[in-house]
Order: sequence, then structure tokens, then C-alpha cells
Amino acid sequence: KVGVKIQLEANVKKIFSSSFVIPAKAGIQSSVLSKSLDSRPRSESKTSFHGNDNCDNVWEIELADGKKIQAKNLVIATGGLSYPHTGSTGIGLEWARALGHKIVDTVPALVPIKVKEKWIEQLRGVSLKDSELIAKQGKKIIATEQGQILFTHFGLSGPTVLNISKKIILARRAGEVEIFINFFPDLDKAELDKKLQDEFKKEGSKLVKNVLDNLLPYALVEKILELAKIKIERKAGEVTKTERTKIVELIGAFKLSMTGDLGFMASMVTGGGVALAEIDQKTMRSKIHDNLYFTGEVLDIDGPTGGYNLQVAWSTGFVAGNSVSSPS
Repeated sequence: KVGVKIQLEANVKKIFSSSFVIPAKAGIQSSVLSKSLDSRPRSESKTSFHGNDNCDNVWEIELADGKKIQAKNLVIATGGLSYPHTGSTGIGLEWARALGHKIVDTVPALVPIKVKEKWIEQLRGVSLKDSELIAKQGKKIIATEQGQILFTHFGLSGPTVLNISKKIILARRAGEVEIFINFFPDLDKAELDKKLQDEFKKEGSKLVKNVLDNLLPYALVEKILELAKIKIERKAGEVTKTERTKIVELIGAFKLSMTGDLGFMASMVTGGGVALAEIDQKTMRSKIHDNLYFTGEVLDIDGPTGGYNLQVAWSTGFVAGNSVSSPS
């Protein structure tokens, strides 16, 4: 309806704006802005919200330059704390709190994480398509996720890491979090050991690093052999059972220690926000003020990667817009 061209990405079973995949003049932002101008709205840009007052069910909005605007309804759609350079500073959370709303503690979500191991930089750029990540605090499993993992110079990223980042960041507030990566999640330890045993026997005259290179990225192979204290010049047929067991352990539970995350500057979405219990989710109206509405990331809603958080923003905005224009 607003002129945004879409296309289906069959491999991930998701629909994207064409401008996300193919450069295009008319992206989502420009299309929505263009459509909104059809209704000739009053627009105030390059200013900031200084304060508000709700008297006799009429909002009086004061801007930073002293200008005042009166409105029957107020919709707060200011986003969370993520990507502050875009203007998303979390100011809407402050307004909501001042207006009596409970704010669930905010936390970066969908954000890359940092690890203690300095040698992680040697794996920078290594990408794995179908590995399992398990986060633990002591013996307790905090989160698990399977999919793509990307090694970076500071730690880990990729959809699998991003999707569990909020859980492990919150868990880390109570103590140390360790991360274990299983590079072959479809094989149990015995099956993986049998696979390596067969490969080493079949390719016994080859160097062990070259045999493992058929299974994993070479940079990762080098690191696994280093951690297993096996010289890369060793031939596959010379690897002992004890050494092979150590390789199996490292492939099935590659251990890293989390030290932090990249924060709101790099988080795709903000966890926490205005408590949903205080919002009528059929209208997005505040249960405290009849003429106050909230939409998008300012709310205590966040989901996995794949466009779900964008959908939340658009859907709650649509509902709030309809509620304001057609109040019950």
C-alpha cells in the first residue's frame, strides 16, 4: 500500500524489502514518509521534546525551542537505547517513567559478545553454518541455539549468538558465563569419535591437519590441534587414542569464557522497556492515561533476528495509529 517492493527469500522462508537485498531508491523509510505526507501532517524536525503536561485530557508538548503544541492524544514511538547515533537515546523511557509507567530494566539484545581468550583473533572471519552454542553458568544451562556462528576479533557474532545474547548478558549479572560450541551437533561423542577414527585410518599417511581440514575451517583446525597439544606435522595414522579423544572433546565442546558484549552501540534491539502489563495490547493505549499510546521498541518486547522486531514496530504502530484515529 505504501509502495515498498518485497521479495521472498526461500532459503530462510522470510520476506524482505527489496531495498534490503538490492539497492533501490524507494526503501521502507522513504516510502512510508512519502505516504504520510499525503495526509499533510504537521512536522517538527531537528528539535527535541522538552516536556509535557496532560491537563483536561489535552497534551501540551513543549519543544526545546520553547514552542508548544497541543494534542488530544500522544503516541510515544521513540525507540529504545540501541544505535544512539540514530537519535534513539531512550528518552521515551524517561517520559514513560515520569508519567507513572513501570520500566523493565533495559539490556542490549541481539548483540555480539566478547570473550576472554586473546587467541580468538586468530579465528577472525571463520564462519560456521550449523553449529550448536550452549551457554552455561556452572553446570546450569542458560541457553542453547543452533545455526550460524561467526568468529570475530573480539569474540562471537552471527544469528545464533545474537539470538541468545540477551539471556546470557542477564545471566552474567549473577556470575561467570561459559560458552561451549559443538561443531557437529548431529553427532554424539561416540559417533564423532568413530568418524575421526575412520578418517584417520583411511587417510593415515596424510598430515592430521589436512584430514581435519576436510571437516572444519583450517584456522579452526590449527587452533584445535594447538589446544590438544598435537603438532600439526603429525600424520593422521600416528594420532593416539588419547589425542583423538581430546580432539573429539574440543570439536564437541569448544570452550570460551564470556567477558561482556558490545553494548547498545551495536545491539540491534533493546531488551526491556515499558511494562506490557500497563498497556492495552489491543489498542496500544496506556492503562494509566487514556490518551497516551506506546509503539515499537520503547515497549518491553524483543524477538530473534529475521525481521521480527521490525514487524513489532510496524504492527504496534499500525494498531496505535488506528486507535488514535478511531477511538472507541
